[in-house]
Amino acid sequence: MYQSISDTERPRDEFAASDHILALGAHPDDIDMFHGEYIRRARAVGAAITQAVATAGEETTEDHRIWLWRILKRHFIAHGGREQEANKAAKRWGIPPQNVHHLRFPDGFANSDNSSSHYIDALTLSFIGLMRAKRVSKVVTAGAHGYDQHPDHVAVHLAAARAVKFLRLTYNQRITLFSLTAHNASSLQLPVNRHAKLWALIAHCSQFAGYRVFGRFILPKHTKQYLARYSAVLHQEAYVMQ
Repeated sequence: MYQSISDTERPRDEFAASDHILALGAHPDDIDMFHGEYIRRARAVGAAITQAVATAGEETTEDHRIWLWRILKRHFIAHGGREQEANKAAKRWGIPPQNVHHLRFPDGFANSDNSSSHYIDALTLSFIGLMRAKRVSKVVTAGAHGYDQHPDHVAVHLAAARAVKFLRLTYNQRITLFSLTAHNASSLQLPVNRHAKLWALIAHCSQFAGYRVFGRFILPKHTKQYLARYSAVLHQEAYVMQ
């Protein structure tokens, strides 16, 4: 059994019901993994949440449930399997379907030497459109170093920072960018310590196999091992006006 423990993830931010927060992730499970506690606190005061996922995670998908996964993976991705999981997780947070956006950039786009800058430019434009349309007041990303140095995580933050800077300077839109900072930069551990966050994460059942039984979680060994790789994080305001 896996039970929720004390709150160790403390976003340095105050929420208001008037806030509209844009949570950004490179892959379908990133938002719940990195920003789950942030979303929970924002939803608790009635703030609106919009999610935008850059890729379908086709290069990072693993499924621990299926022996013939290598054969079935292409079919699962082609039919939006991981997007459906993200939609299910968003529903568990109480985020309406119209506020969940799948941008469908190719997974690993930031690793492309020839076209990564074009993808980042296109991603920036997509973020600008969402921030304007939703009248977003706060944006959360994995940070300038992607928290775990993943190139796609870094690229999403870069595109978000550019979009926020553009909207501040061009439209004078009051918008703040928050990003993740580890307590210990050399440590990549994030205990999943909130019931709501675990409930959202196991919606991504191709990545995080697990079950909730009478309010408690039953997680297989590989899911526990994956979650144990990650520690408490802070959401700190990023400087984007340089």
